[in-house]
Amino acid sequence: SKLTTLLVPLIHISGGQPPRGTEAANVRIRNQTREQNVRKDHGHTFIMTTYSKNSNEESGEKLIARMLPEEVAKRLDIVLIYVRTAEIMLANVLMHNNPEALENYKFFLYVDMGRRLDGTDISDQVNFFFRKFCMIHGFGLRVWRQVVAAVSREFIAFHNLLPATDYVGDSQAGHSTRTS
Repeated sequence: SKLTTLLVPLIHISGGQPPRGTEAANVRIRNQTREQNVRKDHGHTFIMTTYSKNSNEESGEKLIARMLPEEVAKRLDIVLIYVRTAEIMLANVLMHNNPEALENYKFFLYVDMGRRLDGTDISDQVNFFFRKFCMIHGFGLRVWRQVVAAVSREFIAFHNLLPATDYVGDSQAGHSTRTS
């Protein structure tokens, strides 16, 4: 849908270092076997994701918070309160033979036509956004992540102030400043 096509890049472009496609595909809007990832705290909206590298066994799973700008958070609220409620009601009627579609609408942020978007779909949505609105081709999620990291390191170099700590952009990317 058009709404999903705009919501995905809006959240990815505005919320700090974007998550990997697989992390974004698993963003939950309700608690289930795993906790929800869209959180509100003191008037701010966060997308909370986790990342785990099997090769780094000592630190385990990392919790990564990305705060959305107020205008993006307001639009996400509208989508989740009104649009998603309507989607769930319609799925109950039109997709009653497809319980997975209903579950997807109830629990996951990125759903289109009852199907949960995967990492490739999310990258395609980001690529579509850059192609349509910025006239840049071949600019999917991986390239966007690399550009954000490079620009952050060059122009937002807070890690120079506290050399013993990891830079927030690197932490949001799921690794240490030393690794980057």
